[in-house]
Amino acid sequence: MILLLRYWRHIAGAALLLAVMTLAYSWAHSRGYRAAEAHYEPILAAIREEAVRAEARARAAEIASARAVERISQEYADRAKTIETRAAAVERDLARRLRDAAAAAGRCRVSEDSAAAAADHGAARERAGGAEDARADRLAAALVGLAASCERDAARLKAAQEYIRALPPR
Repeated sequence: MILLLRYWRHIAGAALLLAVMTLAYSWAHSRGYRAAEAHYEPILAAIREEAVRAEARARAAEIASARAVERISQEYADRAKTIETRAAAVERDLARRLRDAAAAAGRCRVSEDSAAAAADHGAARERAGGAEDARADRLAAALVGLAASCERDAARLKAAQEYIRALPPR
């Protein structure tokens, strides 16, 4: 206690100096903070505005993408429907043509194996000779060609029908 009474002026001066330094530091800190805030506020405002504009552009692009996807999906559905309609029409037309060809041929049955028919005609040629036989041979060759053509057409029709049936339903 004696020391306090003896050095009270020095202690009071040190306390006063400490208080003044604390107040000066607080004043300088707040002034520097306000200056930094004033400096960076326009920059931050510009960044916020650009972020809002970028978000608006992103929303517009998203809406445009959604519209494009919807349009393309509709076009795809329309094209698929058109293809299905055309395929059904082609299948009906091919079936009609085959029925008409069968009716025009007098409903004669075409051999399943055109090679067997050609072999039969070759044996007939050996048995007979002359102009009539040559004419019969030409007719037989034409029939063999017709039978082969019918077989190819039937195979193509079957392949087309299988392809059409293999298409995914809509």
